[in-house]
Amino acid sequence: MSNQQIQAGDAYTADLIVNGWTVNGSVLVLSVETVNGAQYALLLAAQGDDPTTSSRWMHARGQVVSANSISSIEGGNGLDSIRLHAKTGHLDTDNYAYELSQAAPQINRRFGPAGDGPVGEEGLATLGAMTRVIQDYKDCVAEAVEERDDMIRRLIAGRVPVKDITARAGLSRERVYQIRDGRR
Repeated sequence: MSNQQIQAGDAYTADLIVNGWTVNGSVLVLSVETVNGAQYALLLAAQGDDPTTSSRWMHARGQVVSANSISSIEGGNGLDSIRLHAKTGHLDTDNYAYELSQAAPQINRRFGPAGDGPVGEEGLATLGAMTRVIQDYKDCVAEAVEERDDMIRRLIAGRVPVKDITARAGLSRERVYQIRDGRR
C-alpha cells in the first residue's frame, strides 16, 4: 500500500489507536487537503470488525504521514492515530461533491481554533451530508461482506482448506465456520 495515495471516498480496514490501545476498525476518507506543505485527511472511523453494525462512528482530522499512516488526530473520541490496511472500496464522491464540499469545511472548522463548529441550519446540513455518506458506506460494506461470505462458502464447498481461507480472509477459524453455517 506504500505507493497508493489517500483520496477522498477511499475506504480502508485499519488499526485505530484509541487512548493507546489498538482496535480493529474501518476508515472512510471524506476529503484530503494540503496546508503549508502538510497533507490532512478529514475522515470517519468506526471501531469493530463490521462497520455496518457500528454505532461508534467518529469524525476526525489527522495529518497524513504516509500512504498508510495518519497521525496527529484531532477529534475522534481519543483516536490517536491510524494504520491503514487494505483498501476495501471507493465511494463515488461525485454523487456527494456538493454536499461534501459544504460539509468538510464546516467539520474542519470544528477542529480549528476559530470555533466550536457549525450550528443551526448549517450544522443540520452538515449532519445530513454525513449521514448520507455513512449510510452509503455501510451499504457498500454490507454488499462486500455478503460477497465475501458467499465466496467463503463456495471455497469450503470446493474443499479449499479452512486454514488457507482464514489466512487469506484475515478471519478466525470459528468465524469462517459461522459464515459457512449462516450464523452471525
